Amino acid sequence: MGVSRRIGCGLAVVMLLLAGCATTMPKKPAEMARGDYGYTKEYVSWLIREEMDRHKVTGLSVALVDDQKVVWAQGFGYADKERGIAATPETVYRAGSISKLFTATAAMQLAEDGLFDIDQPLRTYLPEFSVKNRFPYASPITPRTLMTHHSGLPSDLVKGMWSTAPEPFEEDVKLLRDEYAAYPPDYVFSYSNVGMTLLGHALEKVAGRDFAPHMSLALFLPLKMESSSFSAEPDRTSLAAKAYRDGEEEKESPLRDVPAGGLNTSVLDLSRFMAMVFANGWAGEKQILKSQTLAEMLRPQNSRVHLDLSFRVGLGWMLGGVGDMDIRNAGPVAHHSGATLYHRSQLIILPDQKLGVAVLANSASAGGVVSRVATETLKLALEAKAGITQPKREEQAEGKVEPQSEVKDEPAPGRGEPLGKGAPREAQRKGPLTPEELKAFEGRYATIAGVVSVVAGTDYLDAEVLGRSIRLVSRPDGLLAMRYKVLGFFPVGLGELEHVGIGRASVDGRDILKAVADGKEILVGERLKPVPIPEKWLARVGGYEIANPGDDVVLVENIRLRNDKGLLTVEYAMPLFLREPVSLALSPLSDSEAVIEGLGRGKGETIRVVAAEGKEYLAYGGYLLRKRQE
Repeated sequence: MGVSRRIGCGLAVVMLLLAGCATTMPKKPAEMARGDYGYTKEYVSWLIREEMDRHKVTGLSVALVDDQKVVWAQGFGYADKERGIAATPETVYRAGSISKLFTATAAMQLAEDGLFDIDQPLRTYLPEFSVKNRFPYASPITPRTLMTHHSGLPSDLVKGMWSTAPEPFEEDVKLLRDEYAAYPPDYVFSYSNVGMTLLGHALEKVAGRDFAPHMSLALFLPLKMESSSFSAEPDRTSLAAKAYRDGEEEKESPLRDVPAGGLNTSVLDLSRFMAMVFANGWAGEKQILKSQTLAEMLRPQNSRVHLDLSFRVGLGWMLGGVGDMDIRNAGPVAHHSGATLYHRSQLIILPDQKLGVAVLANSASAGGVVSRVATETLKLALEAKAGITQPKREEQAEGKVEPQSEVKDEPAPGRGEPLGKGAPREAQRKGPLTPEELKAFEGRYATIAGVVSVVAGTDYLDAEVLGRSIRLVSRPDGLLAMRYKVLGFFPVGLGELEHVGIGRASVDGRDILKAVADGKEILVGERLKPVPIPEKWLARVGGYEIANPGDDVVLVENIRLRNDKGLLTVEYAMPLFLREPVSLALSPLSDSEAVIEGLGRGKGETIRVVAAEGKEYLAYGGYLLRKRQE
């Protein structure tokens, strides 16, 4: 892209931003009367319209719950743009991974009945389950580790996950037999759709009936969630939202892993689920869960997992967060987001305040929108209900904000220490990093955004992230602040990311990068230690294509194995989810196996070399990749 064109694009962005500000933001009253959600509705309605216009979101629905009452529910835009059908609170969307909250809840119901012990090996309930592993001293995978995403299982079995004719999700247990575990259980948080799908499989075996009808009988009927269902197919009723990308209608494909992401629901139905949580497990005269069970689901389960740093997870629920999700002075924050090919969702609750919000949207570009709308709604509702306002950023930076004491890091009874020694607490330092300390950051890292290269300057660092050049400058607290380099050389702020610091630490013998915000630390990457590339792997460098796509919606393209300055990497594009190509670092273990380097989702997994019909293929997640002739 030429300089003149880039400048033109920059001016276009400025004009769009100015156009987006054409409508007037509602003025906040000096004081909000307790229980008056008028300003919350007014401001969030304005915000939704601004965000939908800016990010080309076709339809969105929101519901705000105060204890047992839905105090606001509204739809915006279209459920079906072509037919002019407006989005409403009754519109049914694909909820994606919010499904996991319901699968975990149903599992805990069986545990209450004494039918399901979540600390027993998974093979107790799925005898046919097996997975290869390289961790001889690892503890067994249990339902608890599935619900907390600490099983160490691969994140996804990508072959057949999205397909025009998916296999039953029960096939996952067979597909896993040729795969390796990525980590031992309870080593690091590694989000796994595979794990939650296996939980659903075990659940239906214990319950003695198929998953979808069991979920209806156990949860949807007693909660009066009349529009909700689990299915491989998206909802096809008259209430269903169509799917969109950049304002154009798309087809939402069926999903194999139903327990992990196959929920069809509306914001009104999700409101009934939140109300049950606020009522200590009761829905009218019916007890859905015991209060002790709910407390256990909302209790941090991973306080002894050193590599998780400050991140906490319950049983099915994510707890707390960084940035806007970190709602202060209100008790625990429990949440779960969701994404399918084209739908996006967010659900957040404040159990102590009995406040919750659900946001569902039918557009691929709505990921950030549903999260921002949900958090802004909840912050204003918290002020309206309890008079609790959020501290200003400068107060947080000066240390005037009390740390969140609501999340109690108490170990579960009978659970042992994780593998590894853990890291000692770092002494709090003051003063910017020295040139030598900056130089120590130099290198390449396996991160949530792929391989990131960091190069030291005189008093700064430059990092290449998803095709963008990010400047890192030292802060007074010894962390690094992020700046985006416009046109490659002018550093500008990154909005909310300006409040996130970047630092290094050594945990369990791993040299990691961490993000620090509001006193919380989140793992973002690990320093790579290049190893010699065997000749057989060097001979495999080149472009690849999927040899067995079948009826799949193929999400990955332009696959290339590369020798990147002595580091073996695989680069690929996922145009439905990311604008820029992603690269992963590989560490060959032998001439026929290599592990994806790093920590967390998609890392630690194995790429194998297999032979079929006299030809060599790379095998990953069920796909066979053949080398292209170039």
